[in-house]
Amino acid sequence: MSTEIISEEPVLLSDEISHVLESICEEKGILSQRMISGAGHDAMNMNKLCPVGLIFVPSVDGLSHHPNEYTDMDDIIMGIDILEEAVLRYAFVRQA
Repeated sequence: MSTEIISEEPVLLSDEISHVLESICEEKGILSQRMISGAGHDAMNMNKLCPVGLIFVPSVDGLSHHPNEYTDMDDIIMGIDILEEAVLRYAFVRQA
């Protein structure tokens, strides 16, 4: 017999933010793909307050949420670069 520890309803993240992130990747020549995530990120709760998007970077052998998870520094920097560009674009839109 198993005991349910937590139960949360899945959420749909912002299609607009996903499109912006994909556009940034395309402009920078970075391969990207939309993913469905079963992870319970803070984004699930933030989605109740505002539009949300996620940037996933590759982990070696696809291993995630595990003590042996490893992501190459170049991939981490690539994710940071995408995030920075997205923040700047949204900041510019807010100022206009």
